[in-house]
Amino acid sequence: MAFSVALCALAVSAAAASATTIREGSATGSPYTGSVSGSQLGSSTFESTFVDVTCTGSSLAGNVTDSSGTGNISSASWSGCTTNLGGTCTVTANNLSWPVTVAKVNGQSWDGTFKVSSVSATVACSGTSVGSFSCTYRGSGNGDSVTGDAYNPDNANRPNSTSDAQVNFVDEGLSRTGGSFSCSNSATWTALYKINGASNADLWITA
Repeated sequence: MAFSVALCALAVSAAAASATTIREGSATGSPYTGSVSGSQLGSSTFESTFVDVTCTGSSLAGNVTDSSGTGNISSASWSGCTTNLGGTCTVTANNLSWPVTVAKVNGQSWDGTFKVSSVSATVACSGTSVGSFSCTYRGSGNGDSVTGDAYNPDNANRPNSTSDAQVNFVDEGLSRTGGSFSCSNSATWTALYKINGASNADLWITA
């Protein structure tokens, strides 16, 4: 894959995790359930041995179904995708929806982890120097997952200066499940998203 949806956070020990509540508006706001949306900040990349794909746009949508940190991603899309070999690509999310688990962590520069399970996506490219090809990948973490570092809107260490919650997927591992000879057996996905609740509400991960 590409998703070009982490995320690194897998190195955090279980001892660093604590009880989690997703809140709206501030760190002391009401527990939140409802819709969530993610908008890409910058570009996302899918890198493999043979070809690298860069997408200039990406969006996610889903729901927080329980304020203790469970939810789903019901849609995921990428746009403006090109390769280092020329040509253009489409990235298609498979097997939606994808379960999401958010967990508060302590003692790190980020505020929580954002784990997306059952991840699968197909990258199809044409007009490249090696012709057309299609590659399908799944997340290589437990349960076909990718995991990103999550930042609250006021965290001075958040990757982008915008004052929104952010999730940063960095070199998240992907494993090939199908495709042509141009597809390597493994790849990585890097992307940064700002995350908001309904009506563009700020969201916070708290203990």
